[in-house]
Amino acid sequence: MPSHIFVRLGLWQDSIASNIASSASAARAAEMHTAESHYQTHAMDFLSFSYLQSGQESKAREVIAHADHIVGAGEEKELTKSVEERDSAEERL
Repeated sequence: MPSHIFVRLGLWQDSIASNIASSASAARAAEMHTAESHYQTHAMDFLSFSYLQSGQESKAREVIAHADHIVGAGEEKELTKSVEERDSAEERL
């Protein structure tokens, strides 16, 4: 996933674009039963982090809200938890 590199380099817009594409691709694969939901939630985790780092808090919150609608991701609460923890930490800074 190129976004791992983009995040390390602070290229937030590149990471956002990459993770939007990755999340959409993972969603299509899950719908076709060729991939599990964690591929989509992983992309969404990186997407929300990149939104937070680029000052787009409302978009990060939209990603969190959408996570509840991912088929098969009910047991994957780490996305919501990690984003909420990051958001809380960002607010304290």
